[in-house]
Amino acid sequence: MRILLILLALLLPVMGYAEDFSLAIAVPMQDEARVVYLSSGSNKIGFHVVLTNTSGKDLRIWESWNSWGYGNLSFEWTGKDGKAVKVARGPRVWDKNYASYLTLTPGEQHVFDVWFPDDWKNIPSTFNFQEEATLRAIYEVAPEASSAKLGVWSGTVRSPEVKVRLQGLQ
Repeated sequence: MRILLILLALLLPVMGYAEDFSLAIAVPMQDEARVVYLSSGSNKIGFHVVLTNTSGKDLRIWESWNSWGYGNLSFEWTGKDGKAVKVARGPRVWDKNYASYLTLTPGEQHVFDVWFPDDWKNIPSTFNFQEEATLRAIYEVAPEASSAKLGVWSGTVRSPEVKVRLQGLQ
């Protein structure tokens, strides 16, 4: 019980609320649809996810190049059949890795550049490219010792759903 109280005392100061941030997917309209491309190599066409500090205080987030921040952004992809699939970054080997973070002041934004497929796993392979689907971004940071020690925000925030069409590049 004592250990539990000590852990709570360490983690509570950095556990955040969804209201601390807003999250939005930025996929512009193109020919009457928001198109998310499957691209690779030099033909990469991506989209963006924007995380905005909506609190009245500075908040720290993990940089996504390290293991603390690499898997914090994921997506929920829901097809016409209503079946939801979690799209997340796959595992990787770290040749350089240390805990580093960014500080977002109130109102400041951080933009995540996303290219499918790249290192993203579980992208629906049987998806009908002519049908719209729903895409939602999820930014989730689990509370843990490094977050507590460095004052990095932890919690979960979800974007509104966006109707998109998945399309491959020729």
